[in-house]
Amino acid sequence: MSAVTTTNVVVIIGVAVSCATALLVGHLHRKQLRQIELFRKDPNVGIQPPPSVPVAFLGRHWTLIVGVFFPLGGIGLVLISQPFTQLSSVLVLVNVACIFNYMLARAEQQLLELHRGHIEIARDMTSLLKDVKHEVDGLRQRMDTLESSGSEPQKR
Repeated sequence: MSAVTTTNVVVIIGVAVSCATALLVGHLHRKQLRQIELFRKDPNVGIQPPPSVPVAFLGRHWTLIVGVFFPLGGIGLVLISQPFTQLSSVLVLVNVACIFNYMLARAEQQLLELHRGHIEIARDMTSLLKDVKHEVDGLRQRMDTLESSGSEPQKR
């Protein structure tokens, strides 16, 4: 048995990457075929090309990348440089402030989403209470008409 050489590792990585690429292309092709079939059944759906994997990832996580990883990279670059000066300490401070600002903005965004949910629940409850009030008013009017006519309500 011979030891694994650099050439063997490169060949294995090349085969693995080509297999992964073929699987990904096959998946995206099947997804596109399903979308075309759906468009044939209902033309109002429209056809949208699927986003590429990097575009989809950046669309989901761009705020995290800009708000945390760029400032961390800046801190790393400042800490690597020699000598450490007052400007370096100011740059580290600014980058840490950027990270805290991102965390604060993210917490505020989640809090606003939570409040939005509470507002929707309150609106639903308000409409339910209006319906109940309408029913109670109808029952009150019915009781008033029964009392004014002098007849006893029927017992069930």
